[in-house]
Amino acid sequence: MVSCKSEVVSLNIINSYFLGMREINFPVYQKQFKQIDLELFISLADFMGNLTELEKNNYIQLVLEDLKKFLMSIESKNYSRTVQRMLLDMKTEIAKII
Repeated sequence: MVSCKSEVVSLNIINSYFLGMREINFPVYQKQFKQIDLELFISLADFMGNLTELEKNNYIQLVLEDLKKFLMSIESKNYSRTVQRMLLDMKTEIAKII
Protein backbone atom coordinates (compact mmCIF):
# COMPACT_ATOMS: atom_id res chain seq x y z
CA MET A 1 0.00 0.00 0.00
CA VAL A 2 1.23 3.49 -0.85
CA SER A 3 1.96 5.91 1.95
CA CYS A 4 -0.63 8.63 2.36
CA LYS A 5 1.91 11.31 1.45
CA SER A 6 2.85 9.55 -1.82
CA GLU A 7 -0.81 9.14 -2.65
CA VAL A 8 -1.54 12.84 -2.08
CA VAL A 9 1.50 13.90 -4.12
CA SER A 10 0.53 11.54 -6.96
CA LEU A 11 -3.02 12.85 -7.05
CA ASN A 12 -1.85 16.47 -6.95
CA ILE A 13 0.50 15.83 -9.88
CA ILE A 14 -2.29 14.19 -11.88
CA ASN A 15 -4.55 17.13 -11.02
CA SER A 16 -1.92 19.64 -12.24
CA TYR A 17 -1.58 17.66 -15.47
CA PHE A 18 -5.30 17.73 -16.24
CA LEU A 19 -5.73 21.36 -15.23
CA GLY A 20 -2.87 22.30 -17.55
CA MET A 21 -4.33 20.28 -20.39
CA ARG A 22 -7.74 21.85 -19.88
CA GLU A 23 -6.32 25.37 -20.17
CA ILE A 24 -5.31 24.75 -23.79
CA ASN A 25 -8.90 25.62 -24.74
CA PHE A 26 -9.09 28.77 -22.60
CA PRO A 27 -9.22 32.10 -24.48
CA VAL A 28 -6.11 33.45 -22.70
CA TYR A 29 -3.97 30.44 -23.62
CA GLN A 30 -0.87 31.24 -25.71
CA LYS A 31 -1.92 29.40 -28.87
CA GLN A 32 1.52 29.61 -30.53
CA PHE A 33 2.71 26.97 -28.01
CA LYS A 34 -0.13 24.51 -28.61
CA GLN A 35 1.83 21.94 -30.64
CA ILE A 36 4.85 21.76 -28.33
CA ASP A 37 2.62 21.77 -25.24
CA LEU A 38 0.53 18.89 -26.61
CA GLU A 39 3.69 16.91 -27.35
CA LEU A 40 4.74 17.35 -23.73
CA PHE A 41 1.31 16.29 -22.47
CA ILE A 42 1.61 13.14 -24.59
CA SER A 43 5.07 12.44 -23.11
CA LEU A 44 3.68 12.89 -19.60
CA ALA A 45 0.63 10.66 -20.19
CA ASP A 46 2.42 7.41 -19.29
CA PHE A 47 3.68 8.91 -16.05
CA MET A 48 0.14 9.97 -15.15
CA GLY A 49 -1.20 6.49 -15.87
CA ASN A 50 1.53 4.90 -13.76
CA LEU A 51 0.82 7.24 -10.84
CA THR A 52 -2.59 5.60 -10.47
CA GLU A 53 -1.02 2.29 -9.35
CA LEU A 54 -1.62 3.31 -5.75
CA GLU A 55 -1.47 -0.23 -4.35
CA LYS A 56 2.22 -0.51 -5.29
CA ASN A 57 4.27 1.77 -3.01
CA ASN A 58 7.72 0.92 -4.38
CA TYR A 59 6.45 1.30 -7.93
CA ILE A 60 5.02 4.76 -7.23
CA GLN A 61 8.35 5.83 -5.73
CA LEU A 62 10.15 4.70 -8.90
CA VAL A 63 7.62 6.50 -11.10
CA LEU A 64 8.02 9.69 -9.07
CA GLU A 65 11.81 9.45 -9.30
CA ASP A 66 11.62 8.92 -13.08
CA LEU A 67 9.13 11.76 -13.42
CA LYS A 68 11.44 14.05 -11.43
CA LYS A 69 14.35 13.24 -13.77
CA PHE A 70 12.13 13.86 -16.79
CA LEU A 71 10.85 17.18 -15.43
CA MET A 72 14.38 18.34 -14.63
CA SER A 73 15.40 17.65 -18.23
CA ILE A 74 12.73 19.96 -19.63
CA GLU A 75 13.61 23.52 -20.60
CA SER A 76 10.36 25.08 -19.36
CA LYS A 77 10.89 28.46 -21.03
CA ASN A 78 10.17 26.76 -24.37
CA TYR A 79 6.55 26.18 -23.32
CA SER A 80 3.48 28.28 -22.61
CA ARG A 81 2.98 29.96 -19.23
CA THR A 82 0.31 27.34 -18.54
CA VAL A 83 2.80 24.50 -18.96
CA GLN A 84 5.52 26.38 -17.09
CA ARG A 85 3.15 26.72 -14.12
CA MET A 86 2.15 23.04 -14.37
CA LEU A 87 5.79 21.91 -14.46
CA LEU A 88 6.62 24.05 -11.43
CA ASP A 89 3.61 22.64 -9.54
CA MET A 90 4.70 19.08 -10.37
CA LYS A 91 8.29 19.71 -9.29
CA THR A 92 7.07 21.29 -6.05
CA GLU A 93 4.89 18.26 -5.30
CA ILE A 94 7.67 15.78 -6.00
CA ALA A 95 10.06 17.76 -3.79
CA LYS A 96 7.75 17.05 -0.85
CA ILE A 97 8.73 13.37 -0.83
CA ILE A 98 11.88 12.93 -2.94
